[in-house]
Amino acid sequence: ADRALMALMRKCYEKGGIVAAICAAPGLVASQLDDVSGKRFTCFEGFQDAMIAKGAVFTPESAVVDGRLITGRGAGHAVNFGLAILETLKGKETADRVRAGLML
Repeated sequence: ADRALMALMRKCYEKGGIVAAICAAPGLVASQLDDVSGKRFTCFEGFQDAMIAKGAVFTPESAVVDGRLITGRGAGHAVNFGLAILETLKGKETADRVRAGLML
């Protein structure tokens, strides 16, 4: 409901920034992005309709990276979501080292 924060998120994304959202946030927050048509995403069951209405494609995976949009299913998937963010920002090798350190 914070219009200023949503405007900042949209501006960041429009300028090439990354948006990461987990649980209900893909449906409540990321759905406010203008360019999500065709993007794959995940979220907590029941919050997918707003993204689907904008042409995004729901998949019930743990974490989904589609370009500059990173989404996670819910709290139980937070580690996979975090690793997806890390891999996007710092590369697969770094994410694999952290994954190994977590014994995953």
